[in-house]
Amino acid sequence: MYKSVKFIVSIFILLGCSIVGSAGIKVTSDVIESPYDISARTEKRLDLNGMGCALLKIEIPIENVTFDGNIVGEIELHTNEYWIYMTDGSKQLKAHIPGQSNLLLEFAPLASLRTYSAVVEVIGTNNYSIDEAVLNYENRAKAILKDSTIIHNIRQEAYRHMLTTRDISHIMLPVGKSPDERVANKTKLDSIRQEILNGASFEDMAVKYSSDPSAKNNKGHMGWINHESLPYPFIEAAYATEKGNISAAFEDSPYGFHIIRVENEKKNPGKFRVRHIMKTTSKLSEQERSIKKMAIDSIYSLLINGGDFEAIAKVESEDPGSKKMGGKLPDFGLGMMVPEFENMVVSLKDGEISKPFTTAFGYHVVQRLESIPFPSYEEMLPTINKAIEKDSRRTEPRRDKLAKLRALYGIKLNKTNLSKAHDIITNGGGLNSSTIAKLKQDNSFLAKFGNQTLTISDVAYQLPSYNQDVKIAGLSEFDRVAYEQLDILTENIVRVQLVECPEYLNCLSE
Repeated sequence: MYKSVKFIVSIFILLGCSIVGSAGIKVTSDVIESPYDISARTEKRLDLNGMGCALLKIEIPIENVTFDGNIVGEIELHTNEYWIYMTDGSKQLKAHIPGQSNLLLEFAPLASLRTYSAVVEVIGTNNYSIDEAVLNYENRAKAILKDSTIIHNIRQEAYRHMLTTRDISHIMLPVGKSPDERVANKTKLDSIRQEILNGASFEDMAVKYSSDPSAKNNKGHMGWINHESLPYPFIEAAYATEKGNISAAFEDSPYGFHIIRVENEKKNPGKFRVRHIMKTTSKLSEQERSIKKMAIDSIYSLLINGGDFEAIAKVESEDPGSKKMGGKLPDFGLGMMVPEFENMVVSLKDGEISKPFTTAFGYHVVQRLESIPFPSYEEMLPTINKAIEKDSRRTEPRRDKLAKLRALYGIKLNKTNLSKAHDIITNGGGLNSSTIAKLKQDNSFLAKFGNQTLTISDVAYQLPSYNQDVKIAGLSEFDRVAYEQLDILTENIVRVQLVECPEYLNCLSE
């Protein structure tokens, strides 16, 4: 569990705005101890008394920040993250940010040889006009709708997940070609899950129902998670589900709906560097396979009696990808090789040569050359950032900020008029040309803020074109689009507020 130490950051900025002369900004955040980050121990520094220091990593999206406090040695900058070593028991740190007033960070005493992290979001600049604020609206609005604390937490969570790996099985059904098929398939998968909970065999249900072609052979067993290749919904479900339990059905578009059973969990061993010699057996008769078995046994005898692995691999191996490299394979982690090969490598010690074993590809002898420890958070950060940009986590900071803004403004869908829209859809037999036409004529408001409104008609005009009538999913489709438009309404409100008073950026951070 993280240990949270609260601090308060106070910034007082004089604004050159013709509407308001000055504004006070109070930013709150948490200093979080990072138990999985051992930077302070692996790269520890000593103070003048020979005592170990704590490492405080502060993420600030501004360069040339300087600090005053019980600092030991030089401050390091790692991509907007300042690494500051502080003496044991330090309680405060002063930050000098270019173009801003000083920030005084106050927190509970830091413990030596431990790593702490914090995110400081600095919003506001000095001496800008209303015209400049409006001109730079797009960039400034992005700052409003992006919560750097959430981003930091997403990165930390991703790394925590990577420190362990889970063995999983799954059952998949298609997403469906229409909203109604989507609902029907999700409902069917919920029913399959319930049957398993009531005693049905997961493996039998996977063979019978799963749309994953490999389920016919592996009965739904996927093996150990590979964080670098599996989509985020898989990772999220796998780590939200206890060992031995089955996840709720979740969607991984465009592949399908899934349920996951967590078979096992263990510490991520990192990656392995190996070389191997293989004799292929694909599409061979039993007699031919027997000849290959004798060949791999003979090779094993040569190796354990001092034979040159590299030289033998170049002559004898039938793996074209590694043969020229003396049998060497690219470094790999769990979930990147077939289970039989992976399990054998994990069971070996560095330098040890395995006995001959078989996979679906053939007979192998493998030597584990080196085990490579799992990288630190800093080393994995570029990989984590790249993965986040490709999946749904990319929009989480924006979604979270919009939810906070809606709560701030008191913006929500009007239940009475939402029910009115639902009645039109239900009484008309779903979303079809007739009901959509009626919805487009209804100007009853669903949400409003000042002069900004969202009506039933507005939502109806944003409904996608459907290839066929939507009967089962009519209400959920309308609600989905209504909430999308609610987010757009919230963004428009931010735009209006910013135009009327540029320092509104600062108000939002309070």
